[in-house]
Amino acid sequence: MRVTSFAALVLLAFATPVTAHKVETAFSDLGPEPEDPIGATKKLMLDELRDPDSAQYRFIGIHPAHCKAGWAKGNNGWTGYAATVEINAKNAMGGYVGFASYTVLFINGYAWKSIEGTEFGAYGPSKGMLGLDGGAGVCRWLDH
Repeated sequence: MRVTSFAALVLLAFATPVTAHKVETAFSDLGPEPEDPIGATKKLMLDELRDPDSAQYRFIGIHPAHCKAGWAKGNNGWTGYAATVEINAKNAMGGYVGFASYTVLFINGYAWKSIEGTEFGAYGPSKGMLGLDGGAGVCRWLDH
């Protein structure tokens, strides 16, 4: 019984700082929070939407976030800010299709990539690491 208790205390003593260090490191590598996440998102979506000038945006929130590297070679993961944005855009007929959810990833304050849907957080995007080919990276909010 004594040996088991001692082993548990030793394990606890060594495990706690490592976990705390990983979270602290992730927060220190975030870069600056975007000053204008909606403006940056609009700029990012210029090439992705049929009529970007008529799109309507609803900013839901922004969080520090991290994604582990996926299986794809050269994919080292990502750490930064992730904003949840709803976008109502026009279709080919010129009618609005309704608000759709996106997660927009930011690096050093700039919008880098958009991921369609709400599958960010505990399980990450459904199309592999950050929507890229290959790998199933795990993404999570750092402040939840």
